[in-house]
Order: sequence, then structure tokens, then C-alpha cells
Amino acid sequence: MTAKRKGERIRWRVVVVLEVVKAICRLFLLKITNLRPLVTPALPEREVIAEEEPVPEIEDEEAQLEAELEGLGTRKIGSLGCLA
Repeated sequence: MTAKRKGERIRWRVVVVLEVVKAICRLFLLKITNLRPLVTPALPEREVIAEEEPVPEIEDEEAQLEAELEGLGTRKIGSLGCLA
């Protein structure tokens, strides 16, 4: 913010100083890890969640209504097309 107020020349000096600090930090990390670059991502990857077993289709309308009333409906929440 200060660099923006002072002018274009100061702004570029601030950018250069920040990039130098970042380069020094990278070199420091290389020194700590015995010149081996870090291979782990900056953000950890999420674990894959296994799909649930699909609910078998019920062809009989009465059995389907009973299953829905019991909470064993054949539709998934997201299949209705609305977020409720």
C-alpha cells in the first residue's frame, strides 16, 4: 500500500525486495533439506471418499412409496435439482 502511494519506482523496489526475500527463504529451505527440494504439495490432497452402494431400483410403485416413507428412498438428495 505504501509503495502504491510513493510512485512507480518505489513500487518496483518493493517488488524486487520481496522477491529477494522469497529467494533467500527458498535457498534456506534447500540448505535445511540437504539440497533436496520438497516434493510434498503446499496444500494437502484430500482423501478419495468411496462411493456408497447404489440403492436398487424398486419397480413396484407401492413398494417404492413404502421405502420412501421408511427413509429408504431410491433418490439421492442431490438428484432433486435443488439445494435444500
